[in-house]
Amino acid sequence: MNFEQSYRLWARQVPMTALRDRVLALTDEDWMESTDPHGQTQTLPILFDDDYRHDGPSPRALYETLGAVVEPVHRFVLERFPSGSRIVRSMLVRLCIGGSIPQHVDRGFSMPYVHRLHLPLVSRLGVTFTVGGESLGMREGELWEINNVRHHGVENTSGHARVHLIVDVSTPELEEIRTRDLVRFHEPLTIVANLSTWEMMQGRLSGKLLIERLESLIGEITRWQEQHSQRSSYAPAEPEPPPMVADRSPAGHGD
Repeated sequence: MNFEQSYRLWARQVPMTALRDRVLALTDEDWMESTDPHGQTQTLPILFDDDYRHDGPSPRALYETLGAVVEPVHRFVLERFPSGSRIVRSMLVRLCIGGSIPQHVDRGFSMPYVHRLHLPLVSRLGVTFTVGGESLGMREGELWEINNVRHHGVENTSGHARVHLIVDVSTPELEEIRTRDLVRFHEPLTIVANLSTWEMMQGRLSGKLLIERLESLIGEITRWQEQHSQRSSYAPAEPEPPPMVADRSPAGHGD
């Protein structure tokens, strides 16, 4: 989601020792089960759905193994948000030695509507996360939120792989905004679909013209979404002010 800063610190020390110990026990074979589109990160989903739904996230196989140690962390996270908030996604992400993730912006109808939180579990000096042109090193045990609608990327110049627990939190206010925008998004699609179906049945619309019409509509929707994501400014009160970014040494992150 978008807020005034590039980063926001939610907690300086999350009780995560038990989770960290279990993560350190994972083997390379465990991590090889999933490789992200970025190509240099590996993701093990804990709570995740391919359709990025916000209701009833599905526990994955890893939840059976880590559930007892990850749930206390989940509860710690949710305690910092308003009543009715929920975790819609949770995953372990490992950035390989020497790996990097190019600058990009998160889009769609899930990512701009959640608090994307990073908890470094295994980190070393030499991993730099950059959001909106500001670079930051995150220490193990800290809980950070990134402004994921700003351009962001990661570089790992350390000699160690870096592991983060990434948690996406939805609040009642964010869900209200998301629901409103989903309605606004689907209305033009429905109108075009109904009109195009009728025209095709009447022989007035060819397949080529239909594709051109849909491409034009998608372009308009994409431009609207980009403008909207930059305007969104929902930001709850911060539990504590973040330290000056410039005063932090690089200490690990992954997207």
